[in-house]
Amino acid sequence: MRLARDARVAKPSTYKDACKKDFKACGIASDIWENFAEDRNAWIQSLHRGIEAGEARRSEKVTQKRSMQAPFGAYRATRTTIPHWPA
Repeated sequence: MRLARDARVAKPSTYKDACKKDFKACGIASDIWENFAEDRNAWIQSLHRGIEAGEARRSEKVTQKRSMQAPFGAYRATRTTIPHWPA
């Protein structure tokens, strides 16, 4: 049996890895982002478009997830009453 202190953990992500993850979420190819960065106007425009598209996808996923959930209180436990029997 393996103890918790022996458990392997993933290596911490670097700044570059974090940026690549964000670029992927925004739909910007990580292999060509340096080319975009050379032209500042094109870079800013591509960032804005990518962020808007990424936010739209994220919000759509949240909306879908919410619609699949049960309505609030659907499974809430109700108070049960104990019948009073005549003595």
